[in-house]
Amino acid sequence: MDQCKKRVLVVDDSVDNQLLIKTLLESSGCVVECASDGAQALRMARRSKKQPSLILLDLQMPVMNGYDFRTEQQADANLKDIPVLVMTADGGDGMDLELNHPSGVLLKPLSVSRLLSSVSSLLVG
Repeated sequence: MDQCKKRVLVVDDSVDNQLLIKTLLESSGCVVECASDGAQALRMARRSKKQPSLILLDLQMPVMNGYDFRTEQQADANLKDIPVLVMTADGGDGMDLELNHPSGVLLKPLSVSRLLSSVSSLLVG
């Protein structure tokens, strides 16, 4: 994934998680932006001149959670094709369907190697 220069939007209400993921992905050459909730992430993605290549999405957040974000994202023609990698501590049955089939799910606590390999596989191309 070195020098990927792909844009990644990290959506997580934990500033510590944002900083950790941002540091890891930037060290691999990605351009990373962070949002603290789904509503902020939608605003950022909609006004950005260059759409993110990937969205890393936490599910449990204030203001707008990950489920509501996915509903809004899927309804937006400009955002619906951006792959989403869900980050959650809850890997319950039916989540894939409830989240409109995300590109992947990472269980928290996050494994650094799994995070990097999952992001790398979704940013190929």
